[in-house]
Amino acid sequence: MQVRWALAHHGIEYLYREYVPMLGEPWLRAVGGRGAAQSVPLLIAKDITVGDSWAIARWADRVGSGATLFPQHAMSDIE
Repeated sequence: MQVRWALAHHGIEYLYREYVPMLGEPWLRAVGGRGAAQSVPLLIAKDITVGDSWAIARWADRVGSGATLFPQHAMSDIE
């Protein structure tokens, strides 16, 4: 939920796909890439795969529009 909120906040369009344990595992392994953690949430964009809520929100902050969710002066508190 937090990932979708971060993407929406930055105006990044996305396609949501529900993950079903066991049934979705082959798909997750195929798109997750070699060496990537096999977990959800998983963001797949052009030439990047990001597999962590925190990392996805940080990615959205870098590439999206709108106010930052992670102001530099508050990073120690946020982390």
